[in-house]
Formats: sequence, structure tokens, C-alpha cells
Amino acid sequence: MTDTDKTSMSKLGEMMSKLKDLEHTDPAKAKQVLQAIASKLNDAASSATGDDAAHLKDLASKFTKAADTGDVSSLQPTKGHHHSHHHHAPPAAAASSDPSTDSSTTNSKTEAYKAHAGSQMDQVASIMQDALSSIGA
Repeated sequence: MTDTDKTSMSKLGEMMSKLKDLEHTDPAKAKQVLQAIASKLNDAASSATGDDAAHLKDLASKFTKAADTGDVSSLQPTKGHHHSHHHHAPPAAAASSDPSTDSSTTNSKTEAYKAHAGSQMDQVASIMQDALSSIGA
């Protein structure tokens, strides 16, 4: 995990903590913020493609459910569950016979994937922060 990943995760954790605090201090405001986040995630999903769009729509659905129920804990990952991303190996016929080429290609794809995942976490954290800031939280 890179420092950027850790920073993104930390931002998300901080935003979740603020949402939990708001849930306890002002449940009506928490629902309002959760719905605003869901709406912004849906907007982001509509301009995204492929797996990004699906992931953002799924998150929006979870935030909508949390807004409807007022239960922020429904946004927490379940214990033992890790969000997985699909990795597709190249077909065997397309694989290079030069192991050093395979390794460097895999490494560059892994780095690109990590950068992309981090930017998506940053996007979600930014959406959450904007919604919380709009109510002074």
C-alpha cells in the first residue's frame, strides 16, 4: 500500500467517523448528508464507464439505503469481506515467452491500477467531504 493509498483510506475513515458522529448528534442532518452523498455518487457514476460506473452506482445505492434507514453502520464493510477487483490474466497464447517482459508489463499494469483505485478513493472522499462541509460538519 502506498502513502497515497494510506492517505486516501485515512480521508475515507475520517469522513465515516464524521458521519457516525452526525448520526448520533443530529440524525435528520445525517440522513440529509447521506442522501447528498448518494446523489453525487450517482452523478459521478453517470459520467464514469465500466467497472468504475458500477462501483460508484453500488456505493450510491449503499448511501441511499443508509439515508433511508439512518444507519451509517450499513456502510461499513462486513468483517472478513474485502472489496475485490477483477483481474484478468492475458490468454496463454498472448503471453510473451520473455519472463522479464511479462514482469515489467504486470508491474506497470499493477501500478496503473493502484493509481486508478487511489484516485477513485480520493473522488469518493472528496464527495463525502463536500457534503459534510455543506452542513458545517
